[in-house]
Amino acid sequence: MNDETYIKMCDCPDVQGQWNRDRDDRFCNYDHVGQHVIVTGYHDEDGDFLRGDHPIWLPYQHQLQEMVSGQFFTYEGSDGAKMPNPAGMIHCFSEFYNERYEYASYETAWLAFAMEELHNKYWDGEAWIGGNDGK
Repeated sequence: MNDETYIKMCDCPDVQGQWNRDRDDRFCNYDHVGQHVIVTGYHDEDGDFLRGDHPIWLPYQHQLQEMVSGQFFTYEGSDGAKMPNPAGMIHCFSEFYNERYEYASYETAWLAFAMEELHNKYWDGEAWIGGNDGK
């Protein structure tokens, strides 16, 4: 992943707050000349960063899908149990994606989909706009 737009999209509290400290996560940081560097496993066992002032967690596609999967469920069985509905999630993502072809990667598209589903925010090309917080 070497996409400046994806890095910019991930650099927000709504995304960074979802990080659950997996050891093999991917991060972006900036070197001494301002170029971004992508690294994996960038933190110690306590979750503290080993170096850098502002590392940005870059979720993998499966992590983005996990974030939004809780929004899609169905009630099944005789007791009406709440069950995950991955087919519903994929269907909604397909509709979302077919309406917007501007995404450079599936990760970028899944991130935009997750932000819309979870926070009612939309990427305007530079920043997230809208939101559930009324701003």
